[in-house]
Amino acid sequence: MNKNPSWHLNLIVRLLAIAIPALSVESLSAEDEQAWAKWKADYDASVLPIIKAKCSSCHNNETAEGELNLAKYENGELAEKAGDMWERVAKRVRQNEMPPPDSPGLTDPEKSAFHRWVDSRPREDLCNQIATDETQSWYQGYVMSRRLSRYEYGNAIYDLTGLRLASEDLPPEDGAGGEGFDTAGDALFTSPIHLEAYMRASDRAIAHLLSTDQMDRTEPLKSIEQFARRAWRRPIDNSDRDRLTKLYQSVRDASGRDESAFKQSLVAVLLSPHFLFLVESDSGAMGVQRLTPHQFATRMAILVWSSIPDESLLSLADQGILFEPDVIKTQLRRMLSDPRSRALGENFGMQWLGLRDFLQTKPDSSLYPEYNDQLARDAQEEAIRFIANVFQNDRPLTELIDADYTFLSHGLAKHYGLAYDHASDWERVSIDKQSAQERGGIL
Repeated sequence: MNKNPSWHLNLIVRLLAIAIPALSVESLSAEDEQAWAKWKADYDASVLPIIKAKCSSCHNNETAEGELNLAKYENGELAEKAGDMWERVAKRVRQNEMPPPDSPGLTDPEKSAFHRWVDSRPREDLCNQIATDETQSWYQGYVMSRRLSRYEYGNAIYDLTGLRLASEDLPPEDGAGGEGFDTAGDALFTSPIHLEAYMRASDRAIAHLLSTDQMDRTEPLKSIEQFARRAWRRPIDNSDRDRLTKLYQSVRDASGRDESAFKQSLVAVLLSPHFLFLVESDSGAMGVQRLTPHQFATRMAILVWSSIPDESLLSLADQGILFEPDVIKTQLRRMLSDPRSRALGENFGMQWLGLRDFLQTKPDSSLYPEYNDQLARDAQEEAIRFIANVFQNDRPLTELIDADYTFLSHGLAKHYGLAYDHASDWERVSIDKQSAQERGGIL
């Protein structure tokens, strides 16, 4: 890998950056004060002359067209008090609604100066503003809690118990939200069918876990707590401990068997909302709040692995050092080198390209008589491996559309008419420039 900061690490760090928001404007640093001072001075020097020359004839104390009086903003101090009103004015200028056609228009330098000033407005406490249809795509409001998607649930169960659930044991397929991905909270409803699937899957997963003797049964009240910590992605507090203890004792008293109490307690952990849902609880404090280290660890794992954090991430969260930039980058490199990062291709990649339902698509058999289910699976696997490889191995972003290699099986190579002299399937294969124009990249 390159020694320089890789683009994919920077991309993932940016995606995670929302987890470490800045303080609100209510507590300004010296740097913030300087930024606001410059913004107000720029208004006086560059924007106010434009308003006086081109806007104040229509938007003044006497004829405030559209109920917009710009004449009252006589200096930068007053302009600051207008808040996001300037965003609305900038929008109308961009849409050529202001100034109107029968008025002197803004020159290109004037438009540039105005938009540059509006766009340079220092950050604000957006939590105290109301989201609109225009701003909802970037508004820094609360993240909607959601349940694990079907894919994430299956991965989490496997990482916890070692059981790869069969398709019929998983919850129903998830619908995509407006963004085209199944991680939108408002699209992940929970039905009685989901609950039935969770109960069935939990019983089978815990039975499998206990059959492998991975759990220490000499201290069950401790083993259950350790299992819950991993499943719930956070430390277990006293109230959690009390509920688990009472459940264990209740089942043991009713059945007379420690084994039943142990099993049912572990099943209860997997049926808990703490496992099934990604909840970032509110601390109760005012203003923008940083995520807890354990919530941040969960975001990292969900993003890269489509699963839950492992012990390394949880341990760093326990120590309170997971937010350190060097730690984040080190962990992301470790996570990308883990086979679980295949999820970047299998989950994100397939949804991004609209190929998640690819196997249900059948071409005209008269045109493609050689097409069969195995070839379809191979074609999908090629895309999964290719996209995951770009993230895993620090490949340039341009390779997504212009690569001189791909990943092949024997059957796929034959279908493409490409040479393939490897003994096993799914090796990276270089392709010549002419073939690359047809076979290189996701297109």
